Amino acid sequence: MRKRFTRELLLCTALALVGVSAVAQDQRAADPAKLVTAPSSPIPPPRQFVTHHEVSVAGKRVRFVATAGETYLYTDNGEPTASIFTYAFTKEGVAAASRPVLFVTGGGPGSASFLLQVGLGPWGIPNSRLQVNADRMPSVTPPYTVIENPDSLLDVADLVFIDPVGTGYSRTIGVGKGEDFYGIDEDAD
Repeated sequence: MRKRFTRELLLCTALALVGVSAVAQDQRAADPAKLVTAPSSPIPPPRQFVTHHEVSVAGKRVRFVATAGETYLYTDNGEPTASIFTYAFTKEGVAAASRPVLFVTGGGPGSASFLLQVGLGPWGIPNSRLQVNADRMPSVTPPYTVIENPDSLLDVADLVFIDPVGTGYSRTIGVGKGEDFYGIDEDAD
């Protein structure tokens, strides 16, 4: 039981580490002059985690890359203010320019966009996507069995889930302050 829980915990952790670095790389390739370079500071470089998967969506197998990662935001003076954590699911074997991209943002204070991911992404949640162990009380306690989401939108679009600052792994860094990001207008900015 413990081995199964550990394996499922690792799977859930891996699912939580899926991001948008590919989009940032496309932006850098498109116009590197528009980028603000980060100053040298004790803040470590942004992290990125990449894995490869295959799931059935709408009755067809879809191979895709799952990328989780940080994108740093900077002031006009090049000072870091925030780390935005994103999760991207991009179809393999297809030119990125030929696919639409659906950007999804959500979450709440301290909460990631997880529920949006499991509804639209390649893996799912209740009622049929996250198999809850009925022998546990309450039945919503882990471990869970994550299964493929046959209704995912991955077959028609690449998916990028964005955690706003203060949600999930997104946070202020450097000179950033919570009040710079916490609010409807601040989120949009």
